[in-house]
Amino acid sequence: MAAVVSPTTNDPLIHWAIYYNNADDYLGQVVPFLEGALAAGEPALVFAPGRNIDLLRAALTDPAGEIVFLHAADLASNPARIIPTARQFADAHPGRRIRIVGEPIWPGRSAAEIREGIRHEALVNVLFADVAATVLCPYDTAGLDEATIGHAGSTHPHELCDGQYRASALFVDPVAVLSKSQQLPAAPDRCETTSFKVGELATLRGIVRNHARRASMNADRVQDLVIAVNEAATNSLSHSNAGGTLRIWQDTDDFVCEVSDRGYMVSDHVAGRLAPRADAPRGRGLWIINQLCDLVELRSSTSGTIVRMHIRLG
Repeated sequence: MAAVVSPTTNDPLIHWAIYYNNADDYLGQVVPFLEGALAAGEPALVFAPGRNIDLLRAALTDPAGEIVFLHAADLASNPARIIPTARQFADAHPGRRIRIVGEPIWPGRSAAEIREGIRHEALVNVLFADVAATVLCPYDTAGLDEATIGHAGSTHPHELCDGQYRASALFVDPVAVLSKSQQLPAAPDRCETTSFKVGELATLRGIVRNHARRASMNADRVQDLVIAVNEAATNSLSHSNAGGTLRIWQDTDDFVCEVSDRGYMVSDHVAGRLAPRADAPRGRGLWIINQLCDLVELRSSTSGTIVRMHIRLG
């Protein structure tokens, strides 16, 4: 396999997409990248679907254990958890360039998961800009639709196509990507809607608990969801004098709770995606929500703020 040479740039972060359509194609591009990490003494972090991790483990020899593998289904079910994990990996290797293979979007992901995966890819360019890292993001062209593949070009400054590096002609400013994906699909008409105000959090928790139990949710996950909704509602009450609204519904695979209010969070793009400092007076609520839920969609504008929390059923 040919050695992989990164695109030329003076920036600490090198963030590029590759495209594969079968297992051999995948290995032919990712294995040289990781072998290059081993040869250069660069620690490497891989998060990918289980089938691709199995392929890489079988193809690679890593006697020093410098490559860390994480199943994407565990780490990336909520893409908001990826960047904190990657930053922690970088912090564990100060003064060294690291390599990351990150596959947050794969065939079978829900529309909501893909939306958040796209936003994650845009945010890598912002929240990892000061990290000496080479980040390689594979996209399965055989299993993903053209629109999703197109988004890969818009969120990665560089691409590897047909063995050639090139600047992505579709790349746009990350803020533009985030702004374009601001609008969430409306909650379904069948959802149950409850307005709440100060002093009614206990009632709200009871509503969530009862609905989740009726959906046969695991008891531990019921408690996780109750805590997450309580955090979101507490934020609503602290940011909006008008109180908030809780909407609850069930999709094919997910149980969804949405908390909305009339408040506006200017920094919503990064809120809850970086671990709060120990001495930080605020900022833990959204972090906790992201750790507890399988997917979180946060949107804020002058029209108001929505925190949509998903717990996978089954």
